Amino acid sequence: MADDSVKYQHKTVQAIRGTEARSISKWEGQGWELVDQTPGKLRTTLTFRKPAPKVPWIPIAALAGVGVFILAIVGIVSLARGDNDEDATAKEPAVSSTPAMPSDTPSASPTPTEAASETPSEGAEEPPTETEETDTVITAKNSDKFAAILVGGECDKAVKAFANENADRTIEFDGGIADMAPHGSADTRYDILITPGDKAGNATVGPYFKFEDVNTFDLNFTGQVPNRFGTGDLVHVVADIDQYRPSDCILFLDPVETSFRK
Repeated sequence: MADDSVKYQHKTVQAIRGTEARSISKWEGQGWELVDQTPGKLRTTLTFRKPAPKVPWIPIAALAGVGVFILAIVGIVSLARGDNDEDATAKEPAVSSTPAMPSDTPSASPTPTEAASETPSEGAEEPPTETEETDTVITAKNSDKFAAILVGGECDKAVKAFANENADRTIEFDGGIADMAPHGSADTRYDILITPGDKAGNATVGPYFKFEDVNTFDLNFTGQVPNRFGTGDLVHVVADIDQYRPSDCILFLDPVETSFRK
């Protein structure tokens, strides 16, 4: 039977479609429990929870009690010293002096009693929900480096640097199918070569992107899909960066979402 007295803190995470398992594994590894996931067009909203840390009320109360006791002792000692000082003053000849003015500035440090009074009671509300966005999808508009490689040389060193810096990140761009062929001897799995821009197989700038050993379901098509497609078709790609192979001048991608353009 669930313990209704347990208070939870919640975290909401936005995961790119197709990467939900990776996000769930990450947060469950940190002690969070998945309680809901709501698919969207491009992202899935994942809601996690975990028990909120308990406030050690007994130690705090004990410290407050000790603080009050210490203040009482200090007060008694101060009174005793004050009586002794008055006696000593009465015996000594009077000396003219200017009395020190008391400070108008209150103490900045609260006493243990004050600190205890500011601590939330056991009836306090649950911790607020946290919202965390995953890494922003990289596009030519929000990344100058990505924009540069889309119009650079296919074997430019900048492509390798970009791939290393953004491993597993998601990119989004317009491109065209430069080549599409069966993967090995497979009938329903393909290797698809994509170039950036609108020239497909005739592109002269930018690196080659590649979906390797994928079927049509792996491409996660959205929108209207033609009955037949292949070399020369224009596409809009959302994909995760896998690796860059300089020997082939190819940046391998894992498809997240693919749609056709006219």
